[in-house]
Amino acid sequence: MQGSWFPDKRVCVRILHIDSIRFFNVGAWYAVNLAAHQAAVGHDVMFLGGDGLPPAREAAARGLATDTSLNFTARKFMRDVLSLRRICREFEPDYIFCPRGIEQSLATAATPPTRAHIVRVRADILAPTSARLPRV
Repeated sequence: MQGSWFPDKRVCVRILHIDSIRFFNVGAWYAVNLAAHQAAVGHDVMFLGGDGLPPAREAAARGLATDTSLNFTARKFMRDVLSLRRICREFEPDYIFCPRGIEQSLATAATPPTRAHIVRVRADILAPTSARLPRV
């Protein structure tokens, strides 16, 4: 279409999804579906999840490239940073999608600021409650 805002040629973007959710909730479902749809339209997508965690298993079942070398625990944070640096060096992502704060902290510590854009996505926005536990 002449005069269209959309380019004629599709751009292939390299996207890395990091998800450490230990059960398959709406946030994990959103991350896996987003990665699958991005791969379906022609982007290079890799899904990083914990070994044996449901989001990583679901991403692998959908045919996405997965890596389960990260541990996502506070004790092994520096080891995960070094592993993510290696993965970023090999995969060279343009964007890193992070659904929660721990993944964003990991991506920020592992990537140079000019290398990849870190995108924070959130699927399960919870309304504030009056319970004492969430305020602790």
